[in-house]
Amino acid sequence: MFALVRRSLVAEAVVKNGPALMSISNITTITQDLVKFERPPGPKQWPLLGCLPSILTNKAFDKERIHLFWNDCVKQYGPIFQLRVPGSPTMNFISNIEDIEKMYKTTFDNPIRPIADSFKVANQRCPSKFYKEGEYGLLNEQGDNWWRVRRQVQPHTMKPAVVAQYLPGMDQISKEFVERVKNQRDDNSEVHEDFIKEIMQWAVENVGLISYNKMIETTEEKQELIKAADTILGNIGKLEYGLQLWRYIQTPRLKETMQARDFMRRKIDKSVLQAKESLEEDDLSNKNMNILEELLKTPELSHRDIVMFMLDFNMAGADTTAYTVSFVMYLLSINPEKQAILHQELDKVLGDGTGELTPAHLAKLTYTKAVVKETLRVFPVAMGVVRQLNNDEVFSGYKLPKGSLMFAMEYPNCYNEKLFYKPKEFLPERWFRSRPHGPIQNYASFSFSRGTRSCVGRRVSEQEIYTIIARLFHQHTLEWKYEKLNPKSHLLLHPDLPLKFTMKEREKQNV
Repeated sequence: MFALVRRSLVAEAVVKNGPALMSISNITTITQDLVKFERPPGPKQWPLLGCLPSILTNKAFDKERIHLFWNDCVKQYGPIFQLRVPGSPTMNFISNIEDIEKMYKTTFDNPIRPIADSFKVANQRCPSKFYKEGEYGLLNEQGDNWWRVRRQVQPHTMKPAVVAQYLPGMDQISKEFVERVKNQRDDNSEVHEDFIKEIMQWAVENVGLISYNKMIETTEEKQELIKAADTILGNIGKLEYGLQLWRYIQTPRLKETMQARDFMRRKIDKSVLQAKESLEEDDLSNKNMNILEELLKTPELSHRDIVMFMLDFNMAGADTTAYTVSFVMYLLSINPEKQAILHQELDKVLGDGTGELTPAHLAKLTYTKAVVKETLRVFPVAMGVVRQLNNDEVFSGYKLPKGSLMFAMEYPNCYNEKLFYKPKEFLPERWFRSRPHGPIQNYASFSFSRGTRSCVGRRVSEQEIYTIIARLFHQHTLEWKYEKLNPKSHLLLHPDLPLKFTMKEREKQNV
């Protein structure tokens, strides 16, 4: 119906104003001006309660798997729907890829992303004098102050030569991980049921190379940092998606999160000061500087800027990478024919595997990289992207006012047969440049986000993931003997069962 009205309105405007209005941009402007503000469809809303009663009585609602409820809403209400829940801001959910592209492009110059407000509140209430009002770190800052920091850190975190400096350390961490879990297997070659904690430790150690500027060597220090990370990651989803009393009072969960975050902040603060002292003593004429050193040599960044960035880098980099690796292992274990193809590539590229992993090796891991992309399609860990509109905009025929919050959903599109060939199947080869299973539309998948606010640690995360895949699967096979995963979702998508893989040594290959 809206399409018919729109066409008639545009036609009337063209008749009145002449053929000069026939450009797409002008037609869009006319259409948007003529459309009235209208609330998108969604579950029935009540005064004060919003749509909470509708959500709680919906058969698809599972508080542990909120993404399945979103999928059901897409089926019921179409490519745009609105949810309003007490204690949380009204959110407009979109799944149409044209709408998603428009959201990204119209917010490109000022991508406001309200996320993890609990971190902001934790900083405000922390008794430490380190935190300053209005400076919340790259994760939570918006506007000019966000861009001031982002424009300075991005060239260093995204530069391949700088990221490659961490590869020897990442390789060592991955080899130690493989050796550790291999020795923890039971008599049936199964890894222990807390295997996800081993993956999380691997991720924390990797991100520590950047945020702490060193290998985390002592068991005591590892356990302290892992405990702090577990506390924060375990609480953040509950704080952001649960009843948000912490906005008004100091709840035990917020206090616990605040203490864990400040513990990490103190560790990072100390590492930054040590790195600064080392730089002042070193001859920098022939030195290849890492990310922290590059930032310390950037006069536009303050000490607080760098510490806050590293703290956010630590938080945003550990859990997302760990869950992605978990899903990679699972999908390869239930698709042995794809795992066999991966084995062939690793044998060809790594040979006997005794040498150090180098950037030249990673550059040749074409299938490995396709496995990661396909994993993020099947299990999009972040599930979507939030943006706040800078202007009034029209999405799927509904005009939304400036300031509206948009959530671009990734999960529904990843299983859309119109966008992906056999979407329920694990087909890494679909990502080859030749696109053997047909073209993949832009914005159909966007796990690392897009635009000026895309994941600043993408290259670091990818290098970590490629390294662990290479080291684990070059020497071993993984098997899965249990029921299929039915991932849970709070802030991120994550496995719902203990990852009790059967891990077996591969037979020696002739390479």
